[in-house]
Amino acid sequence: MSAIQEFGSIGEFLKKIEEDLDSLKKIMGTFIRRLEEARVKAENEKKLAEIFSKFGQEVKIEVKPIEIHGTKIYVNPPAGIEYSVLESVIDKLNRRVQALQALHKGLEPLLSIGGGVRVTVIYEEGIPKTIILRY
Repeated sequence: MSAIQEFGSIGEFLKKIEEDLDSLKKIMGTFIRRLEEARVKAENEKKLAEIFSKFGQEVKIEVKPIEIHGTKIYVNPPAGIEYSVLESVIDKLNRRVQALQALHKGLEPLLSIGGGVRVTVIYEEGIPKTIILRY
């Protein structure tokens, strides 16, 4: 998803990056807690499958998603699938956090320019990809 946002100064834009970072870190914290819950469930499911296999019973843990226009839908998936999905989301969020942190650090020297600089930012997938400075 692309978006355009205008800022009255470099400082205002850097503040927005800081707010985005705080928000992403909170979201990541929530996903990390859910990931840990899914990990525990997945381990328990695996142990249960091992116990049943000792009795000669095979427990299928694999579930294939239904796909509708590129969106995967899982119906009653095992915890291992939820774990994999959450792990992927956390990885993407972490890459976004790292990109924003690096951008923030790289833009800090521009604070010395002072006032009178307008900033136009074009975002792609929540990350500033193009910055236009006007003075």
